[in-house]
Amino acid sequence: MVTPRAPSWALITGASSGLGRALARRCARDGWNLVLVARRQEALQELARQLEAVQVLTVPLDLRRNDAIDHLQERLAAAQIPLSRVGMLINNAGVGDHGPFTDLPADRLEAMLQVNVAAVTRLVYRFAREMTPGSTICTVASVAAFTPGPLMAVYYATKAYVLSLGEALHRELHPRGIRVVTVCPGPFRSEFHAAAGIREARGLPSEDRVARRVLAAIRRGRPVVPVGFGARVWAWVGPRLPRSWAVRIIHALQRRR
Repeated sequence: MVTPRAPSWALITGASSGLGRALARRCARDGWNLVLVARRQEALQELARQLEAVQVLTVPLDLRRNDAIDHLQERLAAAQIPLSRVGMLINNAGVGDHGPFTDLPADRLEAMLQVNVAAVTRLVYRFAREMTPGSTICTVASVAAFTPGPLMAVYYATKAYVLSLGEALHRELHPRGIRVVTVCPGPFRSEFHAAAGIREARGLPSEDRVARRVLAAIRRGRPVVPVGFGARVWAWVGPRLPRSWAVRIIHALQRRR
């Protein structure tokens, strides 16, 4: 269980489906009040109706917008939730796409940069300045963070960015009593694969199983946590291979998707 501390609100992005929805349900069971952020208002409201035991603020928001974090802060202020009362920030929203870099639509590349990099950076910056000791920042990266990824080059690069950011901030914010955890799941069942244009492999773990492991990682508080056996193996092996070998392996895997 990840029990809430004095600031009892957890903010989760990408909360309307998939891993974000599973995280919201588990956090509610643990007693957290929730700020749920996603683009789909109806899906957020439906989820909020299912979480009756806790307070829930839904914020329909497109994180691709440059002013998204300003708008989020305005909604929190209107609901009388100071940033200092958010004891757990989970950056879960993410965008991916599969295919040769020069064939991808420019708007998809921009979306990956805005959601996976810019929005995460702005959220962490805004909340870390106000958080109190005992608070946690968790960013959902990916096993993709550990090596370059041909045919998903921008997605892999964005996840490498948030891994690097998280490791650095884990050290910087530790003296203030703020934990920064970057979780790196391997593939699991979700809408991500269809949205990214790739086939979903059989036998993948469920979103709820991954959510349970993510919250266990937050509880332990280690700076980087690969989630799943394959992720743990690649997190150790990938960075130790010659760079050219790792790139060839990932290229071969991506060509089969």
